[in-house]
Amino acid sequence: MNRVPTWIPIVLALFIILILALATLIPSTGAAEELEEVEYYGVLQDDSDAYNLDFDPELVKQIQRALNKFLRKRGANTLSVDGVFGPATGQAVKLYQLKNKLTVDGICGPQTLKSMGIDATGITSYPRWIPNLEAEFAKSTNGFAVHLNLGSHRLEAYRLVDGEWLLERCYLVATGNYKSGYFTDLTCLVYKGKSRDYICGTSTNGTWRGYDAIPIQRGDYFHSVLAHRRNGKWVFDDNSALGKDVSHGCVRQSRENAKWLRENLTKGTVIVIDDRAWELELTH
Repeated sequence: MNRVPTWIPIVLALFIILILALATLIPSTGAAEELEEVEYYGVLQDDSDAYNLDFDPELVKQIQRALNKFLRKRGANTLSVDGVFGPATGQAVKLYQLKNKLTVDGICGPQTLKSMGIDATGITSYPRWIPNLEAEFAKSTNGFAVHLNLGSHRLEAYRLVDGEWLLERCYLVATGNYKSGYFTDLTCLVYKGKSRDYICGTSTNGTWRGYDAIPIQRGDYFHSVLAHRRNGKWVFDDNSALGKDVSHGCVRQSRENAKWLRENLTKGTVIVIDDRAWELELTH
């Protein structure tokens, strides 16, 4: 009888262990779907203080004057030259970068400053708008606040419980597309409490509707994924666009999340939209 060499079982065992180890390293293909369904509940971990540097107010005033020249040519409203780099200045920087074919990041770095005719020599901290979520959430009058992070395409909804802002819901959204010249603006506002059953329009794909529409500003809304008219019925898109830049500035959500947000986002809610790349550390 031929005997199996003793090294063969050892090799097979090592091969199986290797396969199992690799399987734990491969990300789940259902990660996006899981983020859509799971409700998180954690404490706000705001690291924005690490980014909120005191930018030279004279430099910021130079930037604001340069932006105002640009805005006047476009017939747009100008900025207050106050040396404070707020969301309106951040919006104007991104528009300036877009129209001047610069990297659209809202940061007044060397190339943007050079394009504006501003000497960047000796500047080590380049101005941009970064909100302090704790401070902005304090403006809420109903104990509810929303943070939309354009960098991660993620909406985070917080509720004030016993003096702490707790993360109640977190999910992926679709936002604006820079390449088409449209994007969701950087902003911080207190919601006035008006919503609509849906907004509608037409496109190359036909007539569409976005349900549970909540206005943000200047024509941008939170709303559901689009529904299109098909054979006399409104048929909703799937959720495959969530997590991507596909809209003309509006924020698309799954039907379930759009309905939930409309029910919970009432008058007095603070809405903060920014685009810095940071990940929230969840405390379960």
